[in-house]
Parts: sequence; structure tokens; C-alpha cells
Amino acid sequence: TEVLQPYQSCYETATGRACPKVNIRVWDHANANANTNQCYTKCAADPTVAGCVGFLTTDLVYSDAVCLAREDCEALCAELDECISIDMHRQLPRCFLNGVCAERDCTASASLAADGSYEHLKKVASQVCWATTSGEGEGMRCEGRDLPPSSMGAYAQHQCTLKCTGPGGSACTLGELCFCAGAVEPVDDYALCLPREMCEDACE
Repeated sequence: TEVLQPYQSCYETATGRACPKVNIRVWDHANANANTNQCYTKCAADPTVAGCVGFLTTDLVYSDAVCLAREDCEALCAELDECISIDMHRQLPRCFLNGVCAERDCTASASLAADGSYEHLKKVASQVCWATTSGEGEGMRCEGRDLPPSSMGAYAQHQCTLKCTGPGGSACTLGELCFCAGAVEPVDDYALCLPREMCEDACE
């Protein structure tokens, strides 16, 4: 008998999108995790300390930027009932928590703005979630268990060696929409060059 897990906060990704001007005010928030991880509070005195890679010089005392990795931003949003989504930086451990706003509904795709530096994470209740483990190096990848792109149906055309580089590469001409930034030489023949949400769909 299949045992279903209880419902939990999960996050649906929309790459290159954000929900501006509805950020939860974190600099004086009652939640200690929100307050202490505000980028200015955490990093302004010494931006070189651990956890401050996402700090920018434009982060001032009243900034709503939070300096945390994706999984920690998700956990913080789950703690806050008023948090309905996250604007997560695609390269830095940096996010903005979004709340309910009468002028803009962050759960509706039409309300999102284009922003190539961010991805929008909509909070949903589900029994199955895609978990994130941030970081690089040993232990950050499940080696030896990669599925061949040929088993991915229509997603096979997004194999990095074919789409972006390597012998026989088609040299995608759609710029950032090619999602080839992660393709390096030599390219793993099992790698797909896709945004996160499409990789999740391919796995399903």
C-alpha cells in the first residue's frame, strides 16, 4: 500500500520571472529568521563573512533582500503564513519574499514581470516536492545514475552536446532562451540544457 506524505509547502518555478513591489518587509519582521537574514543586517558590516555572497552594495537598511540559499528561502517562506511566493536570484544566494497585495496577485502568471536574473517560486501545498541542495563539488550530484537523453522523448533535443556545443552541436541561436550557460567543454553527454521547471517535467 502506498503511503502518502502529509501536505507541505512546495514551490513551482518560473524561470526569468519575478513579482515586484509586493515584498514582505523583513528588516523589522517579528520572525527572527527573516530579520537576521536580511542582507543588510547580516552582511553590511562585513560582506566577506559566510552567507553574504548574495549581498549587494545597493542593499540598504530598509532593503527587503534576504541572503539565503534557495532551500533556506523556501523554508523561511514556509514559516510565514503571509508569504505566498519567492523571487529567487538565479546565480546568488539571494531572495525576496512576496506577500498578498491587492494590486498584484503573485500566484497568477499574468502578474509576473520578466526578469532574467530571477526565478519566481510560487508556494503550493503538495504531498510531493522537488527538493533543492545548493552548492558545488563532491556530494552535490548523484553520480552514476544519469538517464540517457534518448529516454526523455521530446526533451532529447535539449541535450547540451547537441543543442549548445560539442561535435555536431546545432549552436542554438535563441540567446539566453537556449539555457546553454551551464554547458562547458567537455560536456557530459547526459546533461540537458533547460530551465529548472522543464528539467522537473522531463524527470516526471
